[in-house]
Amino acid sequence: MKYSDDVPDSFVCMERGRLYIVNDDKAEEPIMTDAYISEYKDFTVKMFYLDDLMKSPDGNLKKDELILEIEAKILKDIKE
Repeated sequence: MKYSDDVPDSFVCMERGRLYIVNDDKAEEPIMTDAYISEYKDFTVKMFYLDDLMKSPDGNLKKDELILEIEAKILKDIKE
């Protein structure tokens, strides 16, 4: 679980491969992922595929193959 760095009523948590984003006690639909939570701020979750990194320690993976950024629904709605 990780609380937002800038919004006190918002947090993200992982449970059995599902990412839940919670804003003001309302959870969004879960997102299936096997990445690990690193940062949550500005309604964007930054996640890393640590399992993939451990499988390829020689450094053949690119940054975009290891990092996943997911926007919360509230941010997507604002952008529309």
